[in-house]
Amino acid sequence: DNDAFFHAVDDIGGMVADVDYSSRISSIDGSFSVVFDAVGGLAPGTGSVMGTLVFARENDGLLVDGAEDGTYTLRIGTNFVDSDSVPIALTAISDIDVDDGTNEDTNAIYREISAADVEFRYGRLFIDNAYGPETEALEISLRVEFWDGSAFVLNTDDDCTVISNVGLGPALSIVPGSYTAPDFAPDALAIGDTTIGQGSGLTNITLFGGQTGRSEDGDGNDENDSDRPFIASAPSDVIIPPADVPIGSVLVEFDLGSGLLPAVLNFLKYDWRGGTGGSLFDDVPEDLLPATPTGDVYNDNPRALIEFGSYSGHDRVINWQEIYPGL
Repeated sequence: DNDAFFHAVDDIGGMVADVDYSSRISSIDGSFSVVFDAVGGLAPGTGSVMGTLVFARENDGLLVDGAEDGTYTLRIGTNFVDSDSVPIALTAISDIDVDDGTNEDTNAIYREISAADVEFRYGRLFIDNAYGPETEALEISLRVEFWDGSAFVLNTDDDCTVISNVGLGPALSIVPGSYTAPDFAPDALAIGDTTIGQGSGLTNITLFGGQTGRSEDGDGNDENDSDRPFIASAPSDVIIPPADVPIGSVLVEFDLGSGLLPAVLNFLKYDWRGGTGGSLFDDVPEDLLPATPTGDVYNDNPRALIEFGSYSGHDRVINWQEIYPGL
């Protein structure tokens, strides 16, 4: 058995120095094994590289650690160390070098294992705010965005990220103590008035085009789709008329590190509640926010606001439009 280590190089070309990003690469359970055809045979063996490669966010201390950067298009390579800690020479077969920008370096140091350059994107998960009348359930949609170098954009290439496993309960939940209601509310929204569910169906919730709620099967019923949004039940579902139906708002949070997920998604966390730009939830009590938002800890789960009690007005009108100012 041999250990395999992964590397990533930005092969810029021309008279510009290549960049070796190996310091940001983690090799998890990397291994290299060789199978020979027969004992004493002259044919070379076949080697296999296995393991998980993780490309970490920037953490060299020169910039704000964890801040958005990229995207990166990189050549992926490997080198090997024998079980007795002796490096295995790859000079004859290595094909990734790191040029200095002045001379073309012919001293290749890594063996390339990717058939083509691999793109790495800095991502985050975003939850849309949801609002509506207290007599109807709310759809809570999620989307995954990536940093394109100047702004976050929808990652339309993502048709595979699984965000919930039906039967284990949603990783999306209500933030304790975050219930609020307007002064005129006949009955304030409170614990138990609304619950978070996953809709109907027997499959996982999987992103489609980078988001939920796209209704890709065309039947107009989001609850049956594999990319269905989460559902917040209507407060009226727990009220027996003619009692007042609760109205108000509450925060929801998606736990990206939840053990209920098929795979943890901590790499989609972001600095949602700190930084020089201020908090996205300035009206939320301080005890619900980090004690000392510094803007350099990009490790927050995403949150959103759901609100019951937005009325459409009287039906005997020529035209009307609901306006929600948001946060």
